[in-house]
Amino acid sequence: MKYQEILRAGYNKIAEEYQRWSGTVRLAEREFYTQMTLDSFQQEADILEIGCGTGIPTTKTLSRKFMVTGIDISDEQVRQAEENIPQAVFIRDDVLVRVV
Repeated sequence: MKYQEILRAGYNKIAEEYQRWSGTVRLAEREFYTQMTLDSFQQEADILEIGCGTGIPTTKTLSRKFMVTGIDISDEQVRQAEENIPQAVFIRDDVLVRVV
């Protein structure tokens, strides 16, 4: 089994719990970088969020000002993100790249 399949299966399995957990850790950092993004780009700028998860809270916040495309390896997290933030675009894919 490839690492992508293992990673996808794991995040699919814990999608809801991961959303709850991630809302309790590194809050100051998330708020700082989200605000920095909000302050740095013009209204309706195109933003790519890598590892968007279920979209809560960062993608949702960014989508109020920007045209957001979120990418995540988990089918389930992308499905939930599409429900949570219908105005954004979501792609299920692996963004890890191996440079030789």
